[in-house]
Amino acid sequence: MALNQTERESKIVREPRKLSGLKSMKSPRRLLLLEDNPVDAELLRRTLAAQWPDCEVIQVREEAGFLATLQSGGVDLILSDYRMPGFDGPAALALARQECPDTPFLFVSGAIGEEMAIESLRAGATDYVLKDRLARLVPALRRALKETEEAARRKLAEERLRDSVTALERSVRRHEALVNSVDGIVWQADPILSFSAGPEPGKCQKARGLRFTFVSQQAERLLGYPVRRWLEEPDFWQQHIHPEDRDRALSICTELTSENQHKSFEYRMVAADGYVVWLRDIVSLRVEPGEPLPFSSTPGCPPDPAQRGRGQLQGIMVEITARKKAEEKVRRIQAELEQTNRDLTRRNQEIQNFYHTLSHELKTPLTSAREFISIVMDGLAGPLNETQAEYLTIARESCNQLRHCINDLLDATRLETGKLALELKPASLAALAQRVVTTMTPRAAAKNISLGQDIQPDLPEASLDERRMTQIITNLLTNAIKYTPSGGGIVVKVSEAAGRPELLQVSVTDTGCGIPKEEQEHIFDRLYQIKAGDASTEQGVGLGLYLCRELVQLHGGNIWVESEPGAGSRFIFVVPRSQESLRSNLLVIDDDPATVEMLRQLLTAEQYNVRTARNGVEGLQQMRRQTPDLILLDLAMPTLNGPATLKEIRKEWGEIPVIVHTGFADGDLMKQALAY
Repeated sequence: MALNQTERESKIVREPRKLSGLKSMKSPRRLLLLEDNPVDAELLRRTLAAQWPDCEVIQVREEAGFLATLQSGGVDLILSDYRMPGFDGPAALALARQECPDTPFLFVSGAIGEEMAIESLRAGATDYVLKDRLARLVPALRRALKETEEAARRKLAEERLRDSVTALERSVRRHEALVNSVDGIVWQADPILSFSAGPEPGKCQKARGLRFTFVSQQAERLLGYPVRRWLEEPDFWQQHIHPEDRDRALSICTELTSENQHKSFEYRMVAADGYVVWLRDIVSLRVEPGEPLPFSSTPGCPPDPAQRGRGQLQGIMVEITARKKAEEKVRRIQAELEQTNRDLTRRNQEIQNFYHTLSHELKTPLTSAREFISIVMDGLAGPLNETQAEYLTIARESCNQLRHCINDLLDATRLETGKLALELKPASLAALAQRVVTTMTPRAAAKNISLGQDIQPDLPEASLDERRMTQIITNLLTNAIKYTPSGGGIVVKVSEAAGRPELLQVSVTDTGCGIPKEEQEHIFDRLYQIKAGDASTEQGVGLGLYLCRELVQLHGGNIWVESEPGAGSRFIFVVPRSQESLRSNLLVIDDDPATVEMLRQLLTAEQYNVRTARNGVEGLQQMRRQTPDLILLDLAMPTLNGPATLKEIRKEWGEIPVIVHTGFADGDLMKQALAY
């Protein structure tokens, strides 16, 4: 029901006292006045100027000016006469509500009845004032401005509320999507503790459990049970834990304290299909500051309800069934390997005992036979005719060949059993090679083969076992003489390795029959022999080159062959000048300074050259300066994490060995790293 004029005047008269304290209400800066009477327009200007001297009053008389002013914007108030020729107040109100619906619109008229006033208010007018009662104008304008500001604030608050609700809903959806994307069961639960009468009078027994309040959708995928069962059945979780793990899992979850709020443990659950699933549960206790713990250790039964806390457990269950099966397989294989190792150790000892006996039982009589032959050949047992001397020479040479085969066989046995150790000391490789050439020259000359040497001057000493290095060069020269025809030549060369000044290189080049390509990859195998050309009648058991390879590698070097059938062969080996250059170069990439320092000390103590980097970017920069032999790589690092670093390593350096060390063996980072 509309107010009559007396009631409206009474309400308006009281408004100034309520509005006078509004300090936050802004003054109007631009006011649009639609008035065709110049006298009334001037009176309104003066009234408004007295209250707001800085307010700009724009007077218009027709529709075009009114519309142009509205469209120019910035109008804070609109005053309009009601009755005007051509363009009256209701038409102006309709136009104003169309162009600027939130701007206050007041009628100032000399003749407006109550019915027209009500219709105007219904049409969107803010208020009306009679021209003969202009004392009400300023309070009405103040009230209109206040209501407009309050409406604007309310609208802004509603918009912000809608935005907040929208953002909250979006956040909830993102949270749900994130939780459900985790490769594990994310959960929250309230610990529960119940008491019942015990078997003995006056005593009660305690039952522990969890009442789940949230479980992610992964639960149904991993275990096959719908989520609602976790939430609706109080004993669901504990009833589906493997019986052997149930008490332990419940104890761990329900005995967390403020000092021990985090726990990780492993247990089994029975899935809906009956299969046993291994889970790793990472659990934490969340208690708001000032809250008591869920289970206070208060004597008596039941505990004081005042001490029952509102703490909540939360965690994530990650399936580790595959890992457990792999661990079981590893344990089984390890047990088999340990048994095999024991068997091999026993057999190895038997072999050593056999060859020790062989050495004693063969070498001792062989040595005696050779020495007695030498005594006879020296004439100590009487004069010999020419035929006897020839036969004894053949017998002594056969003894020498047999002794050489036995020595090679014993050396091979020592290598395989790890009993052959080098006695390294600084020595001149050039002088050693010259001595071997001098020793072998008569043997080469007997086959009409020239034996030369090419020694680089001023070569430094190297860390060598002189006896074994002599054995290596002698074996290579023996083979060269064996496979080189009469009139051929052999050259022994000693120099620095090309482009590798830390290595010394020895090569033995002959003009023999050469080695077919298909046989070169087997040439250093144990007991492997090539039968070709003049060498087909030569003696041997096929251990010479095998021993060369093993002895060179014990020195930290490498040996290989270059040959073409019919064009001779060239056997080459390199050895380091010092054992220091044998150390492997390791690069540790980890952002944890304590871990880096620990690894540095451990690896340096094991005779590795260690360099470090704090993240993947720094590690790649280090590798571009010097390629390491091995990389130890952390996964969780800033700037460039482990998997991304490993991807770049594979792209630029290929299959260089990389060992991952991490505390998240079951996480996504490990899965990403395993892809490379």
